[in-house]
Amino acid sequence: MKNVKMIASFVLLLCFTKKALSYPGGAPESQCTDMTPQGSHGSGRPHNNSPFEITSSAIPGGYIPGEMYTVTISKKQTSDPDFKGYLCQVRQVGQTAAFGTFTPRDTTKSKLLDCTRANDAVTHTNRDTVSEQVFEWTPGRLGVGTDVQVVCTVVQQTSTLWVKLLSATFQELELNGTLPPEPITPTIEIVPVPIDFTGCGETKTCYRTPSDCNSASACNFGVAITYEANADTVTILLVSNSGGYAAVGFSLDDLMGHDDVIACQRNTRNQVFAKDTWNPNGHSPNKLDTDDSSIVSFNGSYTDGGIACIIVRKVTPADTNEDYDLTKSYRLLFATSPALGGQSESLSQHKIVPAVSSELVDLGIPQVISVEGKPLLKAHGILMVLAWITLASTGILLARYYKVVWPTGKWFEGHRFHMIVAVLITIIAFIIIFVDVKDFVYDSNNESQHNAHPVLGVIVVFLALANPIMAVFRCHPGTPDRFIFDWAHFLVGISALILGIVTVFLGIDFAREVHFSDLSNNASIILGVWLGIQIVLWVVLEIISHQHKSKKVSSSDTEMKAKGTDAANGDKEPPKEPSEDATIRQGLLILYVVVSVVLSLVVMIYIGIAEV
Repeated sequence: MKNVKMIASFVLLLCFTKKALSYPGGAPESQCTDMTPQGSHGSGRPHNNSPFEITSSAIPGGYIPGEMYTVTISKKQTSDPDFKGYLCQVRQVGQTAAFGTFTPRDTTKSKLLDCTRANDAVTHTNRDTVSEQVFEWTPGRLGVGTDVQVVCTVVQQTSTLWVKLLSATFQELELNGTLPPEPITPTIEIVPVPIDFTGCGETKTCYRTPSDCNSASACNFGVAITYEANADTVTILLVSNSGGYAAVGFSLDDLMGHDDVIACQRNTRNQVFAKDTWNPNGHSPNKLDTDDSSIVSFNGSYTDGGIACIIVRKVTPADTNEDYDLTKSYRLLFATSPALGGQSESLSQHKIVPAVSSELVDLGIPQVISVEGKPLLKAHGILMVLAWITLASTGILLARYYKVVWPTGKWFEGHRFHMIVAVLITIIAFIIIFVDVKDFVYDSNNESQHNAHPVLGVIVVFLALANPIMAVFRCHPGTPDRFIFDWAHFLVGISALILGIVTVFLGIDFAREVHFSDLSNNASIILGVWLGIQIVLWVVLEIISHQHKSKKVSSSDTEMKAKGTDAANGDKEPPKEPSEDATIRQGLLILYVVVSVVLSLVVMIYIGIAEV
C-alpha cells in the first residue's frame, strides 16, 4: 500500500550516519587504540588496494633494543596520490599497546603523542600533502624473538583513508652485553583534589549543575572561584563528570569567540592538565595560549569518572592579549566535553553549547551565578512540537481519510484550520530561533544529525509555505489540469509532514546533546510512542478505506481517489451521506486526537522544564 511505503520511508529518514570529525592538527590521543578517525572519514579502504606502504630499516633483519631505526610512510608508485594525515605506532603482533619511542625528523610536519608511554606514537601537524614521511624509532626490550610491526593509519583525503596499514613483521634480536629493560610506565598515585563548595555566594563565586552536587562524579559541571585581591590571584575549582575536560571562559558577550578560557583536561593515561587557552572565533578549537605565565599553580585528578582541578591564576596577567584582566566584569561561559587531550594539544570543540551567566560577573563580589535558561530556544521547540506532532498530523489525516465521514465539506474546514494554524506556528517558531541564534548555524566540525536539524528545518518551512500558496492558485475541480495540483498538493504536504516529524525528533536529540543536558530521554521515548500510534492508525485507516472503496465506489473512482486526485472533493460529486464506517473512523480520530494532545503536552513540558 502506498501509505505503508511512505511510512517506511519516513522511518528510514530517522537514521542518519555520523559525519567526520577531521583533525588537521594531528590525531588526538583518544584515537591511540582504534586509530580510526571519528565520523564519515569512513571505516577505511581494503589494505590490498592501498597506494602507500610502511617500511622500517629494522626490516627484515630485526632490531636491537636501544638502537635507532627509521620508519617510513611512502607511495608505492611515484604516480600515486600524496597523503595528508597519519598516525603511526609500533606494536607487538596481536597487541594494541604502542612500543618504543619516536623522534620526528621535521617537527613542522610531525609531532609526538603519549599513547601508552611518552612519545610512542607520531602524527601530522597540519593538512599539507606529502609524498613521504620518515621518523626515527628507538625500541625497548620485549624479549628475544618477539614479533612486532609498524601500524599506521594514512589519510589521503577526508573520505579516502587506510586504517592500520601494517609493515612486515620483524623481531627483537640477541643482544651482546646488558641493557636496562624497557621502562615500565610507573603507576601514578592519584591524590584526589579536595572539592569544597562551602562559602558559595559568601566567599566564592559558584555555579553548579545540579545545584547541590559536591563531587566530581556527581556534578555535570561545577566551578568555584575565590578572588584573593591581596595576592592578585583567583583560585578556580573546576569539576565535571564528563570525563574529558571542564572549562570556564571569560567573555565580553554571551557568545563564544575572543574569549579567555581556563580548562583542565584528562589524557589517555588519566593524568589531568591545566590549559590556558584562547577561543578565536567560536567555531574553531581553542588554541593554547602562547604565554601561560598567568597560571601560578595547578593540581588535578581523575577519580570515580570525574575530573577535578584547582588552578591558581593571576588576576592581572602580564599578557593581556589572550589573558583578560579579571578585575573587570565578564560574562562567564561554562563548558564540558568527554574529549581527551594531551598537555600540548589544543582544547577540542565541545558538543554541549556552554551555559552562559545571565549577566556580567564581578569576581570580586561573591555570588551564586544564574545562567540563561534559553527561553527562546525552548519556545521554538514547544511550538514545533505543537505544529507538527499535534496539528499538521491531524490535518493531513482529515484530508486523507475523512472525506467520506463528512461529505458536505466539514473535513475540509477541519483540514484547512489545522494546516493554517500549523503553518503560522511554524513561521513564528522559525522567526524565534533566528532571533535567538542570530544566524543560520551549520558547523562543518559538528555531527551530521546536528547539522541536519537546521537544514531540514529550512526545507520544512519552505514546504509548509508552498502548499497554501499552491492552494490559492489551484484550478477548479473538473478542469483538465486539476490532477497536477492534486498530486503536487499531496506530495508537498506529505513530504512536509514526514520531514517535519523527522526534524522534531532530531531537534529533541540536538537540544539534549548540545543545549539541555538534563532534557529527559522520556521526551524521545514519548515521541517514539506517538510515532508508533501514528503508523498503526494510518495502516488501520488505509485498510478501512480500501474496504469501503471496494464496496461503494466504482473501480475508476477508486483509482482516482487512491491517487489523491480528489483532494478538494475530486472531479465527481461525492456521496452526501456519511459512509457506513463513519462511526469507527470518528472514534479512531477522537482517540488519536486525545492521545496526540496528551503526549505532545508531556513532551512540551519536558522541554519547558529542561535546565542548561
